[in-house]
Amino acid sequence: MGAAVGIDLGTTNTVVGYCAGGQTRILPDEQGQNLLPSVVSFHPDGRTLVGRDARRRRVIDPQNTLHSIKRILGRHWGSPEVESARGMFPFELVEGDKRSICAKTRGGARPLVGISALILARAKELASRALGEEVTHAVVTVPAQFNDLQRSATRKAAREAGLEVLRILNEPTAAALAYGLGAEEHDREERLAVYDFGGGTFDLTLLDVSDNVVEVIATAGDTFLGGDDLDAAIEGQIVRSILAETNLDVRSGVESLALVRAAAEHLKIQLSDKESAEVELKNVGYGEGGVPINFHFTLTRTQLERLAKPLVDRTLAVCGDAMRLSRLEPADFSSVILVGGQSRMPYVQERVEAYFGNTPRIDWNPDEVVAAGAAIMAAMLSGQATRVEAVSPMPVTAAEPPTPSPSIQPSLPPSMPAVLGAPRVAPEVPRLPPLPTAASFTASPTSSPRPEAPRLEPNPHEKPSVPSVFPAAPSAGGPLLIDVTPLSLSVETVGGMLDLVVARNTHVPCARTRHYATGIENQQEVVLRVCQGEGDRISLNTVLGECVLSGLPPARRGELSIEVTFELDSDGILRIHAREERSGREIRAEMRVTRDD
Repeated sequence: MGAAVGIDLGTTNTVVGYCAGGQTRILPDEQGQNLLPSVVSFHPDGRTLVGRDARRRRVIDPQNTLHSIKRILGRHWGSPEVESARGMFPFELVEGDKRSICAKTRGGARPLVGISALILARAKELASRALGEEVTHAVVTVPAQFNDLQRSATRKAAREAGLEVLRILNEPTAAALAYGLGAEEHDREERLAVYDFGGGTFDLTLLDVSDNVVEVIATAGDTFLGGDDLDAAIEGQIVRSILAETNLDVRSGVESLALVRAAAEHLKIQLSDKESAEVELKNVGYGEGGVPINFHFTLTRTQLERLAKPLVDRTLAVCGDAMRLSRLEPADFSSVILVGGQSRMPYVQERVEAYFGNTPRIDWNPDEVVAAGAAIMAAMLSGQATRVEAVSPMPVTAAEPPTPSPSIQPSLPPSMPAVLGAPRVAPEVPRLPPLPTAASFTASPTSSPRPEAPRLEPNPHEKPSVPSVFPAAPSAGGPLLIDVTPLSLSVETVGGMLDLVVARNTHVPCARTRHYATGIENQQEVVLRVCQGEGDRISLNTVLGECVLSGLPPARRGELSIEVTFELDSDGILRIHAREERSGREIRAEMRVTRDD
């Protein structure tokens, strides 16, 4: 086996960690930077740029520069999250095969898994260069609330990048490892919360730590809530100000709007350390007679916090959900760990402290701590380390600002991103989308009906089965990690109703067996449609997939018994075994991504 690393594939940045000989470090790129921007750009000369070079093109070539792909990775075309993303992204999303999602660029329509694979391949390349040997294996992290399709899409992207995935690890669990929780030296019992607020997702994970065991009590989250939404709210404020003062709606120009988006991100970063920040937008548009319009905009921390409040309120609502699931109170937790770039914001830290009643821990760089924990897990699984070690303190520095363009306007701070003029002639104004805000977003995924397929009925004669739980074995002195599945798994029965098989927050790995009966006379096949979510009907959940058990012997309704077993592994990947007991007919399926997204 070659070298094994930990990779945090983030919405905004990707980070690679390596652990060996009891030491953990973050691997830099050729310029010594630890954060690899999760950006891919298709250059006019045919090159594909990844990382920092790609991010420089977000303003000058926004329609061919892809970013924040993680927010919609593994989702279906037409889902509320994808529809929202289509209004936020400057590049075009199109439907691929089997309701998959592709990004349309000058390089053609590219599946999202392939875009993520390019980022992971670049991470693999810089890690191999930094270590001086080929990197072949990795532990890759995902938000705790990622469903089966999103986890499978992440695994598939890693494989396309030439990486063998040792484990898909939840980001909050990785952060706990980086803090040394579960280490042999950590001999005290502790109950803690991990508040993970990143660029595109939010999770709260509650853990019990004692005697070399890290056990997840409960997890809750929102996979479409993050720093990108605050950027959109700031962008909306800038757009409204420009419209009010100049009568120019910059949403009519792709490059102009990309400039505003870059300015919004810049202001947010600056206000983590300052009480007020300003930008000068050069040539943001053209007025009467083709006269260039320059616009000066100032944002205070108080104004930023007003924009951030609805988003932070949503994170605390998720915290309340986790508390209800665990039947605990915020005061029951001895500490709360902050993870994710958005947790740098002073207002976020203040609200978290008020909610939990104690000062949150941000001992280590929140942008890098997840990759460090993934590296520790990779080391244990590959034999590079025999036990978990606490990561040496990594200084908490300001987030890396967007890269400046070669020609920076004198009135801009040095960190201001590229500034371009609008088109030389005023473009025709198209129908404009709504202004970005921090409005609440509620997902309600739908599924494609298959009304002609016979369904199952719960077997009325079935006795409740004893659930079998198989805890993961610790690796050579490493901690025992007991994680949970974040979302319930169910099977569709007659009438679109659901039968719960694996409940939310069940420990994994696990197996559950249920028995069903045929629903019509002489039924020759049954369709097992599996979904993930908390709704009571299939239309309110995410459909993971379906498999068909055919060739059943003729029988009356309810006479045949179908035994269905769900096996959920430590990566959160679902495997299904269905067997008709009289004929012995059976099928096995793995609910992973079968589409090209």
